[in-house]
Amino acid sequence: MTKILPFFKYTVVEGYFSFHKRDSINFSLHSFGWGFANISDICSNEKHRTMNWDIILAATIPSLIVFATAYLLLRVFMKRHMAILRDIQQDEQKKILARIQTENKKVVSPLRLQAYERVVLLLERISPNSLLLRSVESGISATEMRTKLINAIRSEYEHNLSQQVYLSIDAWESVKNAKEELIKVINTAHGELQEDATARELASKVIEHTVQRGNRPVDVALITIKQEIQKIF
Repeated sequence: MTKILPFFKYTVVEGYFSFHKRDSINFSLHSFGWGFANISDICSNEKHRTMNWDIILAATIPSLIVFATAYLLLRVFMKRHMAILRDIQQDEQKKILARIQTENKKVVSPLRLQAYERVVLLLERISPNSLLLRSVESGISATEMRTKLINAIRSEYEHNLSQQVYLSIDAWESVKNAKEELIKVINTAHGELQEDATARELASKVIEHTVQRGNRPVDVALITIKQEIQKIF
């Protein structure tokens, strides 16, 4: 009995270990097979993802090329279209401006011609001969005569200041210079006389200086005005 018991124990223990050893091997093989399957699945998923990106890129790149081409063509078209519109607008503006100028000439031309006429009359009135004939009085001194002549010149000039709007800059400058030069001549002539000189003596001295100057400023202004009138009208 005692001999059978150890044998039984050995047999049971050996069978137990054999059973567990076989299960362990089977479990290990099963685990290995499961791990291998996971690796295969991962590789398959990566391959699938790579294929998806290829498909996306294959579909996207041509679309981007078409979009870029269409954008460039549209941009060129818009530039040309805007240039054409700009040219049309400039042409329209020129036509409108020309029409306005034509209408303005109908209104301004008579006023401008009248301004030139008034300036010519101004120059005629402040010319030495005309001015002295209107201003010389018997019984007044040369000093009083000088003041009267200068006041008359300035009054005529200031009365026609608004006419410079219709004249060119050069034309009005010639009128202004004529006024300033004539006042200078009167002052120079008065400075050469005695304190008790008469108005007639001053008038003679003014005529003398005017003749000596030769190129009289009033005559120069009149020539400038007449030449400008001929160009415009």
